[in-house]
Amino acid sequence: NEYLSRGEEEEYQKLKQFVEIVASGGVVTDFQIHARIAVLNKNYSPSDNRKVPPLRYHHVRRLAREFPELNISLNGGVETLAGVKRELDECEELDGVMVGRGFV
Repeated sequence: NEYLSRGEEEEYQKLKQFVEIVASGGVVTDFQIHARIAVLNKNYSPSDNRKVPPLRYHHVRRLAREFPELNISLNGGVETLAGVKRELDECEELDGVMVGRGFV
């Protein structure tokens, strides 16, 4: 499985490269980054993709720190206003946190 064989730093570098490419033209400046990398193969259902791959909040925080000129919001797994506050307090560079389906 490609997901399991990828190292965490390699995973981050691929995400960073994607952001660099999309932002390079200066048109796109807002990114809502899901902290869970989906596994796109027939062995993972959408439900599995919401539970199996680990949340990597530190990747999103790192992007926010490395690209202060962009608006970076964290998405994935945050289900309470206390969780939103915790994430924003932990990384001042984050521009927002999306609240998931558990909030409703």
